[in-house]
Formats: sequence, C-alpha cells, structure tokens
Amino acid sequence: MSTTNPSRPTAAALAGTTGQNDPDELFELFDARGNPTGVALSRATVHVRGDWHQAFHCWIVRPGDRGVEVVLQRRARHKDTFPGCWDAAAAGHWRFGESPEEAAREIGEELGLAVPFAQLTWLGRERSTRSHPNGLVDREHHQVYLLRWDEPLASYRPDPAEVAALAAVAAADLLAMAAGRLQQALPTEAASVGRDGSVMPATDTVVRRSELVPYSVARLRRLLAGERRLRHRAPSEPSEALVNWGAGLGTSRVHDRGIGGISGIRVPDGDVQLSEESDNG
Repeated sequence: MSTTNPSRPTAAALAGTTGQNDPDELFELFDARGNPTGVALSRATVHVRGDWHQAFHCWIVRPGDRGVEVVLQRRARHKDTFPGCWDAAAAGHWRFGESPEEAAREIGEELGLAVPFAQLTWLGRERSTRSHPNGLVDREHHQVYLLRWDEPLASYRPDPAEVAALAAVAAADLLAMAAGRLQQALPTEAASVGRDGSVMPATDTVVRRSELVPYSVARLRRLLAGERRLRHRAPSEPSEALVNWGAGLGTSRVHDRGIGGISGIRVPDGDVQLSEESDNG
C-alpha cells in the first residue's frame, strides 16, 4: 500500500518542474538534531520533501586595509537556489558516504583552489531551514569551515557553471549589510568569471544587501569570532572549540568570547549546534 499523501504532489512529479541541479545526487537523511539515519535519497526527492540533510560550507578570510575581509562568490544564474546571489566562498551538499575531507572537494570544484584539508578550521554546525520560490524546501545542517587564504582573486580558477563572480568585502561592511545598516558595499577586490572560467578584474562591482544569501548577523559574528581565535592562537596551541567533526573526541568545549550567551557551552559527542536560521535569516 502506498504511503504517499494524495494532497501533496509526489517527489518525482515535482522534481521535473523545479529545475533542480544534479537531481540524482544522493544525500544522507538526518534528523532535526543532526543525527545521521543511514538512509540515502536523491537530491530531487530530499528538496521536495524537505528532509534534513548535510552541507559543507567554507568561508574564506584574508587581511585587508580595514581589517578582516571575507571572500564571497556570486552564485551562477542558473542555480536552483539563490541564483545570482552572493554567498560563502564555497558551499555545497554533502554526498551520501562522504568523509569531511571528501566533502571539502567543493573548494576545488567551485574555486579551483588546491587546499590541504588540514588547512581548514572547523567552526561548528549551523542549522538552516528555507523555502524557495521554485517550491524547493531546504532543511540543512551546515558543517562550517574557515580558511585563511591571502592570495588575490586572480589566482582562483572558478567553475563558471557554479560561480559567476568573486568579491572580497570588508567584514565590517558584510555585518552592516546583514544587520540592515548598509544597503550596499564596494568590494576591496572583485572579479568576474568568464564562460571559459577566466577571471577578470571587475572594478564596477557593487555587493548589494538585496543580493546576499540571508545569513543572520549572529552567524556572521560567530564566523568572525572563529577568525579571531585562529589569528590569535599560537601555532602549537590546541583549539578547544575548533575540533574536527566526527573525530570521536567525546565532550568538547566551545569558547566564543565576545558573543553573549554561548561562552563555555559543553556539548556531547564532539559536535556543536550553534544556531538555526529560517527564511528570514
């Protein structure tokens, strides 16, 4: 007997009408608390049903004249979610069965950068729930990583099928836009991506608040708190907060100094649940 709800279109029916990218890609289902279920379903089905799944997010930071800068990618116009919007430098879905090292392929696939996994710093897990105009429902656990990468944008080799442009924005401006205090910002460096993947300087680029993927101010502040920890920590000093996901470390300790309400939180099983974002950011 079928358990399909007759009042709700089937995943197969909707998958053909929403224009999903890579509809057959397999995701592992998670519960709302971030526990894996061991069940795999296609991307098309997951995004129509709204099942919880996992994604890899890498934010790239670098020093600038006004302090820390955040490198953003402009998503290609044909993407099925947030087309043409400014987003984290590299982000993508975590395929069924992938290890963290394997999920970090997104950096090479989207930006053309060869980055050793050991160079990434894990910041924790963020939870996000969004409904999109095309009918897709995204319920994701974001495994968030930080990369310090000082090279100019001209050294990147983006995939034009994924990335339309790159921009480095002062962190202060990004926070101000997320908070609604600033409607647009001029990047310190920007580049457009040609159809052949070539990277060309783009001096007329403006990053507008209306074109940002809507991450919350609190989430961006946590990102920058991670950058400060990384910058001020001695090379030989182990980080209590920035532990590798799935390393089996048992209970880990989080220190988000400067951010009220989450200093010294103890969490079980080596995992960190930092926040939940909704459609309103």
